[in-house]
Amino acid sequence: MKHILKWIDNSNKVALYESEAVKTKTTNCIKKVKDQEIIYYERNITIKKDLYKKGIFKFIVILTDYETRENEAYINFLNDDHTYKFDTNKIHYKKYDQAIKSFKKKGNTYTNKDYQIVVTKNKIKTTYIGIR
Repeated sequence: MKHILKWIDNSNKVALYESEAVKTKTTNCIKKVKDQEIIYYERNITIKKDLYKKGIFKFIVILTDYETRENEAYINFLNDDHTYKFDTNKIHYKKYDQAIKSFKKKGNTYTNKDYQIVVTKNKIKTTYIGIR
């Protein structure tokens, strides 16, 4: 099977990705801060092969933790009138063992300040829960 990535609406807010292992629908949630758009990604992932579930979950935790910290740093930059440069090089991906610590776990739900990750039998869903 070929990897497929396509935008499914004209505003580029929803994308589909499909491979042999997963099918992912990503929706861009927009938050405005000082006339700037901050993008929070909501992902609905269907796992086609159970073999990949653990690895995909770890990847989503690492990615979601990174996106949370990156957006928080950018909002802080926008709200600071004395800083004139935003540098994403200061924000690094953390290993899974570090990234998972930023989430509170309750059952099959993991929550940090901006996102909720829900894990079911063959799905992983990330939802933006911050203020829009």
